[in-house]
Amino acid sequence: MTHPNNAKSQRSSKKRLRKKQAVLVKRCVQALNSNADIFRSKMSNAEPSQSAKAQSDGTLKHFKPIRIETVDQSTISDAVDMLENKFTIDEPGQEEKREKV
Repeated sequence: MTHPNNAKSQRSSKKRLRKKQAVLVKRCVQALNSNADIFRSKMSNAEPSQSAKAQSDGTLKHFKPIRIETVDQSTISDAVDMLENKFTIDEPGQEEKREKV
């Protein structure tokens, strides 16, 4: 049987671990959002090409050339909009803005 103090310390250490994990997850999500913003800005500035084809120098004759079809920018924008509507992350200071609105 465990002592009450031992069980209490285990609960507090689990609680601390959960808090650390929550902070880590929040930071990872913020980093992903930052990367998504960079990706969106690159996509908005880039001119989409219809397809890209790998150049063959004859060394790998048994492989077929690779053809990559690109997606229209409007399709990517629609996907981003859909994801933004489903998933939101509170940034520091947003609560204040929401209260004022």
